[in-house]
This record gives sequence, C-alpha cells and structure tokens, in this order.
Amino acid sequence: MYTAFYKTFMSNSAVYVSVIVAGALVGEKALNYGFDRAWERANKGKLWTDVRRRLELE
Repeated sequence: MYTAFYKTFMSNSAVYVSVIVAGALVGEKALNYGFDRAWERANKGKLWTDVRRRLELE
C-alpha cells in the first residue's frame, strides 16, 4: 500500500509539491468555511445580514 502511494505521489518532485499545494488550498478553504460558520453562529442577530433583514421588514 505504501509503495503504491509513494510511486504515485512522492516519486516525482513536481507531483509531490502539487499534492502539497492542493492540500493546503483545500485545507485553507475548509478552515475558512468552518470559522466563518462558527463566527456567524456566535454573532447571530448582530451581523449586517440579520440587521438588514430586520430593517427591510419594518
């Protein structure tokens, strides 16, 4: 199993660096999404989107 993984991803430096960069980009997007959701949940009712909805209903 490790041999196939090594031959596929780590035997060529360009492929290895590409996998690392792609993983970093995907990880950054996932963390950003998670922290944004946590921030919105913690500040529900205080954000501009919530205030705007209340103002439009008035």
